Amino acid sequence: MKKLILILLLSLISVDVRAGVENSVVKIVSRSISSGTTFRSSGLAFQNNGKIWIVCSEHGILHDNEDIQHQIFFPDGTKVIADYVVSDWG
Repeated sequence: MKKLILILLLSLISVDVRAGVENSVVKIVSRSISSGTTFRSSGLAFQNNGKIWIVCSEHGILHDNEDIQHQIFFPDGTKVIADYVVSDWG
């Protein structure tokens, strides 16, 4: 079975800036700040309880927040920094 990742966007992003985010396909760049290792992936953005979440394949991002920067690129060109939350499968 496929593994899934959930990424919570930082609360600094206002909901009205991302209005209409439901079912948006986004690009994800996950990079180690110290080593420069970079993973590129895509995911699906959706809103739930006033927060924006990204669901993507677990092999497309680095699984940590320490020394890792996760950037999300929306179709309108907006770029935001995100936090890794969890990996799960089943």
